[in-house]
Formats: sequence, C-alpha cells, structure tokens
Amino acid sequence: MYSMLIGGVLLVIYSPSSVGNMFNISFSSLILIIYMSIFPSIISYFFWTKAFELAKHTTEVTSFMFVTPVLATLMGIIILGDIPKLSTLIGGIIIILGMVLFNKTK
Repeated sequence: MYSMLIGGVLLVIYSPSSVGNMFNISFSSLILIIYMSIFPSIISYFFWTKAFELAKHTTEVTSFMFVTPVLATLMGIIILGDIPKLSTLIGGIIIILGMVLFNKTK
C-alpha cells in the first residue's frame, strides 16, 4: 500500500497538468477513479494481508493469486459486457484446473 501511495504522489509531482485536469473530468469518470482506488487497491490489499495473517502456510494464500485474472474477466463480462476471446477462456479454465489440482494434492 505504501508503494502505491508513494507512486501516486510522485505521479502528481511529475505531472502537474493532471492536477488541473481533475476539475475538468466528468462525474462518471471521477466515480470510476474513486472506485478503482478503493476496491481493487485498498480493500483487496487489506484482505490479502488478513489472509496471510490467518493462514498456517503461505502457499494456502499465494495459490489463489492466480484467480485474479479469472475474476477480472468475469467482472469485465458482468459489468462492462466485454466478451473475451477464446484464448482468454481457455486460459481461465487452465488456471482454475491448476488451482483445483494444487488444492487436491496438499
């Protein structure tokens, strides 16, 4: 979280015109920016840290990081109506099968 915060501050420092443009964006764009900063960043890292705290072994948590592309694809389908290519669907199936195999062999 600290690296994202510092990165955001540095982006503002090195791109002063973006601060001025913040007041010219549409309301829906502002809502999307706030949404993207809260849910995928702050809340997800909070739960990621909590999962590491509760897990007995690190591998119990790290194996689930491969689900992120699958969930992002599902959210794109549901929220944006984006239809993924066949290669994306095949990749998602391989990821899910790999997770199932990993969790069955423990």
